[in-house]
Amino acid sequence: MFLDSLRNYLYGDLKTFRKICDEIEAEENREKKTAIPHVTESNSAGTPGISRSVTYETTSPSGNAGTSGYETLNQKHIGVYRSTIPHALAVLAAIDILGYLISSEPNAGATARNIEKFLAGKVTNQDQLNCLVFIYRHGMSHSFFPKGKIAIAAHSSLEGKELFYRDSNDLITLNVNALISIMVDKFDKIMADTSIHGNIETQFDKLEAEDQQKLIDRYHLDLGSFAMSLKRIDEL
Repeated sequence: MFLDSLRNYLYGDLKTFRKICDEIEAEENREKKTAIPHVTESNSAGTPGISRSVTYETTSPSGNAGTSGYETLNQKHIGVYRSTIPHALAVLAAIDILGYLISSEPNAGATARNIEKFLAGKVTNQDQLNCLVFIYRHGMSHSFFPKGKIAIAAHSSLEGKELFYRDSNDLITLNVNALISIMVDKFDKIMADTSIHGNIETQFDKLEAEDQQKLIDRYHLDLGSFAMSLKRIDEL
């Protein structure tokens, strides 16, 4: 069943994400203990009096001046690198497909409606829904970063907190910990509600058939023929 495969892979990846975050936080805590204070410096979260070598939970938006920009590889300051963006995108992709599967939506590509369907009762603020879809999901899908002057965060201190908040630079920030918690809670309920599994199977079968036909009609790509044209792994 598709739901079983999705849950196994997604939850497995999220377990790896948590491990990455835990390791980074442990490293940050070690750096805090050994950091040399600088009165005129601020770290990426804007806390005065701490060396810039210390990092915190917020990955800030591209193009901002000073300490709030996404760090590039040739800059000395170490940014907040804990796979936050790829994992947030994975969660939003899961929310997208699950929202389609639990609905009667005829168009699987209706991302905004799919996400809104999945988050019904969980996220009711329209500005938050629009941010999730058009700023975060679309931005991270097509250009890696969320669109605009906006941030994203994952940190153990954010567990149980709001989905969105303003960081110390007054930037709108998505709390990935909260997003994961919302997704897991709803996904678990979907798995437990066997009364909707028939509709899910129907929606998935329809999606798979449409995708296969679209590949042939639009891109002239027959996956079966393409697979047989490739070398087997033992021939590599």
